[in-house]
Amino acid sequence: MLTLVSTLLLAAAPPAPLVRAVAEAAPAGLRAEVTSFDGRLGSCRPLRASLKSTLEGSGRYAARVDGNSCGAWGWAEVKVYGRAAVALRALQRGDPLDGAVQYLERPVRRGEQRVEAVAEGAVAARAISAGEPLTPAALSLAGPLPGERVEVVVRMGALEVKQPAVVVPCVGIRLCARLPSGRKVEGRYVPAENVLEVTP
Repeated sequence: MLTLVSTLLLAAAPPAPLVRAVAEAAPAGLRAEVTSFDGRLGSCRPLRASLKSTLEGSGRYAARVDGNSCGAWGWAEVKVYGRAAVALRALQRGDPLDGAVQYLERPVRRGEQRVEAVAEGAVAARAISAGEPLTPAALSLAGPLPGERVEVVVRMGALEVKQPAVVVPCVGIRLCARLPSGRKVEGRYVPAENVLEVTP
């Protein structure tokens, strides 16, 4: 019975060429592995393999495995892992993230937005639970809140143009503001000058 189970497990193992193809297809900074392949290869000895689409996260991908004058299409179950920032403790809006984040390798889902590195001076943009993976929308920079006034500075060499503006919601660690003209700008907040520095 044990021999039969071992044989079945071995038969279900993904073909080695597919394992290599999936590992090589992982985007920079990510690790990918194939856990199963449902293509019917029969007695075909696998030599080459490829995926039909680009790896974007964990999931099922159409894959082709070929041998000499034989081969099969099938679905490959792929797990993708990447570095992600995770909250060490519960945080409230405005809490600094310095010392409150750890970096772990976690599964990456398709379309998922991850934070691989937290910028210095970043704060929580909302309440964050302990152990929660951080997303760009959960972070902001310490500074004026939406609805507050800020001065926008556009510097072009020696030329400097200043305009009053109102801070508006902004995703990530940039600050956004709306000018009197209605135009929305995004830039770097300079606390010492209380200005939003915008690069034209």
